[in-house]
Amino acid sequence: MNPLLIGGFFLLGGTALKGFEKDAAREISGKLEGDEKQVSISVTYPGLLSPAIGEVGTVTISASKFRTEGLPFYTEPNRSQKGTVKELKLKLTDFYLRDLHCESFSASIPSCRFDFALARSKRQIRLSRSGIGPGEVRILIKDLAPFILKKYPEIQDVTVEPEGDRVRVKGRGQFLILNASFDILARVGTDGGRLLLEDCRITMNNEVPDSASKQALIDTLNPVIDFAKDLDLLDAVKAELVSVQNGAIVLRGKVKIPTLPQ
Repeated sequence: MNPLLIGGFFLLGGTALKGFEKDAAREISGKLEGDEKQVSISVTYPGLLSPAIGEVGTVTISASKFRTEGLPFYTEPNRSQKGTVKELKLKLTDFYLRDLHCESFSASIPSCRFDFALARSKRQIRLSRSGIGPGEVRILIKDLAPFILKKYPEIQDVTVEPEGDRVRVKGRGQFLILNASFDILARVGTDGGRLLLEDCRITMNNEVPDSASKQALIDTLNPVIDFAKDLDLLDAVKAELVSVQNGAIVLRGKVKIPTLPQ
């Protein structure tokens, strides 16, 4: 199982709360890789008696300098939904999802639920329902090149640079029976679950390619990132808007905590 939080929501007082936050951060840290990883958690409650009745205001999870295979926590829908979390905030910076380096990932997820009986009896928190809230991912354009090289064995060499509101992808690769250099100027788009190169202007070996060669190149590079397959995010992120800003690709959309895989 991948617990979101673990500890004593139901102990009152500052000392107990600090102890819980440290235990919860330690639990999540154990799910992450990296010698320099940093994890912290802060919790607020709506009222003095809130811990005793399973009411949590805001849980903020901050982490940096780590590597993970997908998000390190899930929901378990078959559990009780009596406990409530008004807002779950994620603030992740300078980390790797599999082979992709991400500059930042932030989200504000409302209306989460947890198993209150389990929390009361064993001081363990398991999310049983996740709301859906706004989120943003920032990926430095320079970090796409090493990711593409690892993902696509057909690509032998590649650079990715910003050019206005587009990106320029240059390199060399094997496409069908053709070994060729390529130069692509493209808009970055999304279909919700993938990052794509769209509206592409292409040259291969410094010439405009025929339609078959052009399609072979596009089919090789698209999707640049598949959130579920490449990053193990399942259905956690649904991108809605993509932009190129200050050397980064910024994706905005909806975020939720995914269901624990069977």
